[in-house]
Amino acid sequence: MESIHIAPGNVFEIGHFAITNTMLSAIVVLFTFIGIALKFSFGKKKSRFKTLMKMIVGGLFGIFDGVIENKEKTKKYFPILATIFLFVLFSNWLGLFLGMGESIYVIHEVHGKHIHVPIFRGSTSDINLTFAIALFAVLAIQFFGVKELKFSYFKKFFNPANLFKPAKWPELFVGLIEIISEFAKILSFGFRLFGNIFAGEVVLLVMTELTKVGIPAIFYGLEIFVGFIQAFVFALLTSVFIKIATTPHEHEESENSYEKKNVSDHSFSEKVPLEIEKA
Repeated sequence: MESIHIAPGNVFEIGHFAITNTMLSAIVVLFTFIGIALKFSFGKKKSRFKTLMKMIVGGLFGIFDGVIENKEKTKKYFPILATIFLFVLFSNWLGLFLGMGESIYVIHEVHGKHIHVPIFRGSTSDINLTFAIALFAVLAIQFFGVKELKFSYFKKFFNPANLFKPAKWPELFVGLIEIISEFAKILSFGFRLFGNIFAGEVVLLVMTELTKVGIPAIFYGLEIFVGFIQAFVFALLTSVFIKIATTPHEHEESENSYEKKNVSDHSFSEKVPLEIEKA
């Protein structure tokens, strides 16, 4: 039975820089994207391929717009959301097919032992990549929040005005929790994706070694579904967090609406006695 390693395997080195099997899989995904983009841009004006791509893009736009609920905002954020979804999806799926049975491998000699290193391995089974995507997503969320709300975005973390209002001091603690939650998003995104994809690799390897044929096909189908769900959840959560980051803080809106209501009620109460007097 092939050994299971959490760390990616080094296929070859360029100088002192190691090229791992997960890197090669990510490069394959990248060139797949480039190929699809070129075919869509320079292909026939009307073709089944273009129709399919338009359906996929339209479907994704509808899903993300259903979350953000603002078409103008969705148009701004859609390129990043769609890129995250498609990159994670292709990485999950190509990792299944490129590394099937680890049949394509190189042999390295380490301490007198011959070690088989598969040339391709699912790039999202590398925790370095999953955390890189997670970091990119969280930084994009912060960037869009600042771009949309300007400096008022930082009020959810720390509002200087609350220092002079003892009743608002608990909100300072809430702001600290908000800061921690932003870092927690990176951990949540990274570990969730890595854990599910790596666990799938382990299950497939064990079932392939135990049963060889028949049963592994069922688990491959399951992993294809899991790969889609993980990509979808990753992109969907990113869209949810972007919506939250770019929406004015609820407590400010509620305070403003409360003040407006008090003003309107006060003006109404002033008008009532006048009406009574006239009667």
